[in-house]
Amino acid sequence: MLDLAATPAAITAARRHAAAVLSDWGMPPEVIDTAMLLVSELATNALRHGQLADEPADRLRLRLHRFFGRVRVEVLDWSPSYPELRVPDDGAEDGRGLALVQLLSCEWGYYSARSYKVVWCEVACPLQVQAHRAALLEAGR
Repeated sequence: MLDLAATPAAITAARRHAAAVLSDWGMPPEVIDTAMLLVSELATNALRHGQLADEPADRLRLRLHRFFGRVRVEVLDWSPSYPELRVPDDGAEDGRGLALVQLLSCEWGYYSARSYKVVWCEVACPLQVQAHRAALLEAGR
């Protein structure tokens, strides 16, 4: 888990943290690259939209989890509003973040608790599944 001040520098820090953790977990480069892009999108959304009423966001939180064959990226903020997948106008300069998350992740969603919400997505790690199966088969011999 990484707590960050809600500043533009948080995006870079979140990406670096994700890359280091996923590398330590032995994830393949393509999973790390995809996860870093997704971290950037979710953290940017939290920074831009994760505020209470008229108060600017002061912090956000990044959590990474690994499951069998997947990595989950979670970004927590304190806004009660839910993310909205939009279709931006052709000339729009923003509004494509969640569409990108939907395209690059195998699943995404959000949930809320008392005072915060979490937007999450998962990246498939097929090579990790294959390696795990091979290790199980080898252990069974």
